[in-house]
Amino acid sequence: MALRPGSSSAKRMWDNAESADDKEWIEALSSYGLCIAAVSDKTKPTKGLSKVDQWWTSTLPSLLREEQSISKASLVKVMQWKLGRGKFRPLMGRLESGNTPAQVIACSQRAFRSAKSNDSSSVKNAVIALTQLVAVGPATASAVLAAYDPSKFAFMADEAIDAVSTVGTRSYSLAQYLALNKLLTEKASDLNTRGSTVEWTAELVGRALWSCAKCAALGIKPKGAGDITPIRATPPLKKTVSGTAGKALPTETTRVRTPPGSKKGEEGAKVGVEHTGRRKEKRCTQTVDDLPPQKKTRQQRGSLQK
Repeated sequence: MALRPGSSSAKRMWDNAESADDKEWIEALSSYGLCIAAVSDKTKPTKGLSKVDQWWTSTLPSLLREEQSISKASLVKVMQWKLGRGKFRPLMGRLESGNTPAQVIACSQRAFRSAKSNDSSSVKNAVIALTQLVAVGPATASAVLAAYDPSKFAFMADEAIDAVSTVGTRSYSLAQYLALNKLLTEKASDLNTRGSTVEWTAELVGRALWSCAKCAALGIKPKGAGDITPIRATPPLKKTVSGTAGKALPTETTRVRTPPGSKKGEEGAKVGVEHTGRRKEKRCTQTVDDLPPQKKTRQQRGSLQK
């Protein structure tokens, strides 16, 4: 099976185990936004990818953790994100017609319960729970779970599979995902021992491999260490801070370490995310009868009297 365009570059980065630091990885990861923008709206499957990716990275994680399930509408949007990031396959129709909202919620609840477990088979059980849904395989399941807990699950991108050749050619099987996810998790631990400025997760490692491949395929020059700016990453679990009712939640930078010897407040070369907490908007339906008299038109007041 032929490699996806640019995957050979990602494979070289993966195999470069002798690198003393993670500079190359950070440069690839920091170019993620450039790559998303480059492929967005170029074809029908990638139409609106930039907007959907922003939702996947910034909004969906908090939503999943608050609800402890995923709605059918959000699952459809995740599928849109997955197909935009990878190779298009005609799955959307089957996903929408083959699953009820109740089935999606029930399967995702079981998946998230497994994901939170410390059991050795928690990753496997979480993926299996989601793949009970029609048109949801391990790759789509990983797209949901990587948003839910990026430290434990990585998205099953084609470019990541190609880069980690020890997992074999792309089969999209459960066994292949488990092998890939284990290696990406181990790579994250390895990168974190190199004095990294990034707190690497399995998902960030996979994202860096995808970005490296896309940079090579599209002729995008990865950002140098001195040009690195914060990119979107999955925010941590939301915490309720006492005394903040009615106030805007503070902006926070996610999973960024301060390099040894650097001064507090200096950014240096880092990759992070600025995430502002968002409260859900409450929708209400207001009828004419609910309006105060001064808000009703003359015609409406007359109709109410009849």
